[in-house]
Amino acid sequence: MWPLPLPATTVARSLSACAAAARDPNLQLRVRAAVPIVESATNRYVAAAAVQGLHSERSTDYHVTDVTDSEMRKLYDRMARATGSAHPIYLEIKGRNTRCPMCGTRAVSTLDHFLPQSDFPALAVSPQNLIPACSECNKKKLSYVATSPDLTLSHAYFDNFDDAQWLWSEVVEVSPVTFRFYVSAPAHWSDLASKRAKHHFDRLNLEELYVSQASQSLASIRKLLSDSLAASGPAGVLRQVEKLEGSCRHNRVNAWDTAMYGAMAGNAWFLSGGFV
Repeated sequence: MWPLPLPATTVARSLSACAAAARDPNLQLRVRAAVPIVESATNRYVAAAAVQGLHSERSTDYHVTDVTDSEMRKLYDRMARATGSAHPIYLEIKGRNTRCPMCGTRAVSTLDHFLPQSDFPALAVSPQNLIPACSECNKKKLSYVATSPDLTLSHAYFDNFDDAQWLWSEVVEVSPVTFRFYVSAPAHWSDLASKRAKHHFDRLNLEELYVSQASQSLASIRKLLSDSLAASGPAGVLRQVEKLEGSCRHNRVNAWDTAMYGAMAGNAWFLSGGFV
């Protein structure tokens, strides 16, 4: 959900490493000969992503002459295989971010094909199509392909959804206290950006994740808040919550904990001891 620089790994380098890992000399020759085709496909993909047009791309335009779809997918398997000679390329892309850019919370554990390699085999090992991700987001996305601009998930390399706060939370006044998370786009956003952020949030079921994280976080600071309430009343709790919110906001404006602490600070019931 935030912009990342494109991987330094080039298409040619990625393909060459995967070809070198193949045992079949004939396949190695065919893969190396296919570099211009894959580069052209990747350039097309990048151009479409830059104008939020990936939903219009046709899978029929992303096949490689003289290298089968199955062989292209196997090249990625060689890259992902920990013992393979192409694995350093995989680690280079995967290791650029420790936090999953899809959910913003869990640790990166794999690479996700933004356009699935099953339908777009020419992009199977193109770094621009390989997004560091956690396993849960990878499973939820699966082979998803958007059919319209508003249904396109956020692309970590091409989209900037962090120019203003869009993730918010509110306290649910029940015992034990819980939170609701939701998307409310800033006024300057386009209608398309608003719809895409909401779809990304819903498609990856991020509210469930954030509610779980919030419950765990509150448990870890409940005594701190209780001590502040006993010593200084609701004003003391507010001071503590505002400090926490400011620290989280400095780190990332659209994080679940930024939204959670903001909700705490604005709820009189919570500040008066609703968290106990």
